[in-house]
Amino acid sequence: MFFRSNSSSRLRSSHTIQVGWQPLPEGGTEYLIQLDTAALDALRDGLPLHSDILPEAGTVRSYRIFLGSGPLKREAAPTIPAPKGETPKSPAPSAAQSAPSPETENGPDKPWPALTLALLGLFASLGANVFLGWLVVGMRRRPMMQGGTLHAPRDAVP
Repeated sequence: MFFRSNSSSRLRSSHTIQVGWQPLPEGGTEYLIQLDTAALDALRDGLPLHSDILPEAGTVRSYRIFLGSGPLKREAAPTIPAPKGETPKSPAPSAAQSAPSPETENGPDKPWPALTLALLGLFASLGANVFLGWLVVGMRRRPMMQGGTLHAPRDAVP
């Protein structure tokens, strides 16, 4: 990976960031980030460096940043042995395997009918409450508009 940085008004030379990975004994991979001297000078000047973690690296458990030059190892982590009757698992699935299929995304494990009924019940309840509130406001306004009150006069009470 190559990185070019701008520093205020001057253009620095290209910084080289090499990446690699190697399997860890306890599982997963260690991501290796190798900087050249120009990249180290850019860090010293306070400039940011950026490098993406490549999906081919698998499950990255740790990383190591060091100064150097030359190619780095890109060893895939070994596959995890599966129990009898199952297919072996790989820590770095391909893009086709990791993308969810439309069947699993909207499959029978999602309770769409129950969710739809619950939402319909919620909206019906909210609508009924609005209607009842509208009725109460209308009933309170009717006697006030006729000049009366909601309560019977005090002298009419026995």
